[in-house]
Amino acid sequence: MVAVVNGREATSRTLLEASARIDAVDDEAGWSSLTWAARSGRLALVELLLEHGANPRHLADDGTTPLHWAREGDHAEVVARLQVAGADK
Repeated sequence: MVAVVNGREATSRTLLEASARIDAVDDEAGWSSLTWAARSGRLALVELLLEHGANPRHLADDGTTPLHWAREGDHAEVVARLQVAGADK
């Protein structure tokens, strides 16, 4: 998750290929790596996480989703990619 938060695409890819837990959540808010990537507008990381099975409908402790944060940040490409992945179903 730290690699995603810091925008480290190559490190994230290496960890995912080594079977890192794709839907691990942080202790403070229950955010997944996909939530962090969506909030930051990091399309390449969003795509990478979705390709490895990240849940596009993950609910954080406060009930927000990756799609919520992508919309909040006006990250149109991330919003579109999450919708294609079924985030709004």
